[in-house]
Amino acid sequence: MEHISQAMGKLNMELKAAENKEQVPLVQELSSNGVLCHEKKVLEEIASGVRISIAPVSDMEAALRWCMLKVGIRANNLPGQEESLILFHHIVSYYGGHTIGEMKLAFDMAIAGQLELEDKEVNPYESFDCRYVSRIMNAYRIWSKQVYQQHIQETEKFLELPSPGNTDWREQVQKALEDFLLDKYNPRLWPAEMYDQVATDCFINGLAYHSFMSAARTKICSELQKELTGMKSQTEEDINNLPTGKYRDYQQAERKLIEYRSGDRDIEVILLAKQMALRHYFKYLKSVEVSKIYEPVKALP
Repeated sequence: MEHISQAMGKLNMELKAAENKEQVPLVQELSSNGVLCHEKKVLEEIASGVRISIAPVSDMEAALRWCMLKVGIRANNLPGQEESLILFHHIVSYYGGHTIGEMKLAFDMAIAGQLELEDKEVNPYESFDCRYVSRIMNAYRIWSKQVYQQHIQETEKFLELPSPGNTDWREQVQKALEDFLLDKYNPRLWPAEMYDQVATDCFINGLAYHSFMSAARTKICSELQKELTGMKSQTEEDINNLPTGKYRDYQQAERKLIEYRSGDRDIEVILLAKQMALRHYFKYLKSVEVSKIYEPVKALP
């Protein structure tokens, strides 16, 4: 947690310096259809935004600075180091499924009077603490849940029925989501077509899996490296003592490791990245208490 403490120390200094600069406007200038702009923004964030739970500390630092300045927190009322650590932990624990962009949008909408909050609830009274952040984020969560459920209903109107004899991937996705919410799932068994279906239906950005490519490659290589290490340990680090069959297995595993690292086996890396991205999307749905994105579709007689 030391890096978070350093980040918050830097944040405090930057906020103090910001007080001597131009005041950040409390209400963002919106067009006449500002609410509709917010609805579009939240859908874009859900599809491709960076989740708070995996965001770099520097990005969270910048977002919190923005939120504090937005609601008018002065430098001498900033959270202390210990309070900052608690605040970070609270936000990640309870709102980690939302994106950094959503957190900023929540405060933006709150001060613009576009969430179900009274003025006295939006006013931080110079105390940007866990209770205050929760009040804003909970109100935003109620609003965003309604927006997303409406989006699901509108999307379903345009969904095409699967061709006879073909797999209904929407049904498979819905079943996987239900299993996920019951904590009875194994993402490594999810076919890439499930991710592709969710992306096709515009629930997530089709390129979202790119953000998980590095983690997927690292995971696969780590598993192979562990397997190779286990083979070596059985023969006192001398692979030449392995029986012919096991020696061949060792060579194959070693060759696969090289190919994964070089990118020659990216098809399998992409599959794992899509599984990771879909799991991350399901975590978001759980955080906003959405348990259904596809209704059972019956073909016309």
